[in-house]
Amino acid sequence: MKKICAVCILGLLTLGFSFANDSSDSGSTRQFSFALSEKLPLMHPQLVYESSDLQVATAISEGLFTYDPYSALPVPALAKKYTVSGKTWRFFLREDAFFENGDQITAETVKQSWLNLLSPGLDFPYSSLLDCIQGAFEYRTGQVKNQDSVAITVEDPYTLVVYLTEPTPHLSSILCNPAFAPVHKSQLEYAVNYQKNPKTITAKNIFIPISSGPFKVSKHSANQVVFTKNEKYWDKASVNLKEIVLRLDLSEDAQADAFNTGSLDWSKNATLDKIVGRGVINYSPLFGTSFFYFNVRDRNVASETVRQALLYALPYETLRENFSLQAETLVFPIAGYPSVAGISEENLTQAKNKIASLGLTDAEKRIVIQVYDTDFQKRIANVLKEAWEKIGMLVSIKTVKDFNPQTDLSNADYSVSLLSWIADFADPLAMLELFRGTSTLNCSGWVDEHFDNLLLKASTENGIEKRYEVLSEAEAYLLEKSVIIPLSFSFSLNVVDPSEIAGWYANPLDIHPFKFIRFKEKVLAPGFI
Repeated sequence: MKKICAVCILGLLTLGFSFANDSSDSGSTRQFSFALSEKLPLMHPQLVYESSDLQVATAISEGLFTYDPYSALPVPALAKKYTVSGKTWRFFLREDAFFENGDQITAETVKQSWLNLLSPGLDFPYSSLLDCIQGAFEYRTGQVKNQDSVAITVEDPYTLVVYLTEPTPHLSSILCNPAFAPVHKSQLEYAVNYQKNPKTITAKNIFIPISSGPFKVSKHSANQVVFTKNEKYWDKASVNLKEIVLRLDLSEDAQADAFNTGSLDWSKNATLDKIVGRGVINYSPLFGTSFFYFNVRDRNVASETVRQALLYALPYETLRENFSLQAETLVFPIAGYPSVAGISEENLTQAKNKIASLGLTDAEKRIVIQVYDTDFQKRIANVLKEAWEKIGMLVSIKTVKDFNPQTDLSNADYSVSLLSWIADFADPLAMLELFRGTSTLNCSGWVDEHFDNLLLKASTENGIEKRYEVLSEAEAYLLEKSVIIPLSFSFSLNVVDPSEIAGWYANPLDIHPFKFIRFKEKVLAPGFI
């Protein structure tokens, strides 16, 4: 992998709404073909978790805001405008917004969709991001049974009002996520049933959404999903592509061949050595991090002293040597965010002394490292294994082929696992939310009142400088408690030709709303005819 200049992302994260039309765009009936993974997408917006599904969701689901394609900052979508007065946010919806079947999208539609996302005890992936709304946390966790206690109010058919627990200036960024898009009333129950009993998605039982976005599903099979322009979409005049096709039948080599021959326009997994052409392989830094986290549901790593010893035992130079953007912290150092002392100290003597002082039994020394069944992840896991065996721990490596967040996160059958998390909004909170005690995204099971209070305090700060200061304090505390082992800041790799495709930009979230993508006339270099 190539070394990437970290400064690049700093500019992206500080830009405002910056989508600029490309004058060379040209309308086209040509099909836009792309390949993200070999898995059929989970297309119900309230169930989306993985980044590839989030990308697909931008075609068929749109909420009050969407992502600016260049900066990934929020742009009003279904909300034509909004006002903020203290803790009260008022959203004015477009009166020409419809689902693909012609049913109108109203403030009541959004309210019922959000209440469904907050269904008590079901822990939809992103539902806890609505905890900033008065009564949402209590209803979501079953402490209050009456959904009327959630402060979401329909003032009139096109005005939605929410009352927050804290000012939460970043709410518009949160609401870009398709998880908060309106869902047709006939499809709310599907999400509830899926959450109660997660099922494997196949071509026979794939969920087909009633689209609120710029495209709709027209046909599908095990090999591909075809989306056509949604003629009921409120902003259809701005949608240039007529049809997009998600290819699921291409290996990495086949993706490279298809891209080279022009039958694939965008790939995330093509074999790079086979790609022909200049400027089509796009590397860019992301607002995301790869790290190991301790699963404190496993009693053997619930002790902070044990975790401290395990961290002291690690050879960090070896552990991170194969990563391009080595990380000692969780949050990418964006502009204005105070620096935080990272994790990098190796002290084998200290590690041995801490373990010896605890007098652990053999059963208490057992550590299970969970990674995906790839050579790269297994090599990293072996670095941990060898280091921890030197201080007397009994270590095994567990490989998995797939990971279901609905069922696997809460398991206690592993001690440490590797996670690569790309934020869904460009804010430090998007990373720190993974460790808030009551968050549905909490991967480690770690709960700490002081940490949670710092995140709450940050939400009360309207000034970004003070808010970042509090969030950096929370991150420093998280690192001090030895909950994670940072490895690398993330970057995206996309194969796409910017001389042919407009509206696709490298951005800090690697999210590219299909609404803005279009073909443009390719300009040949001098000397070609």
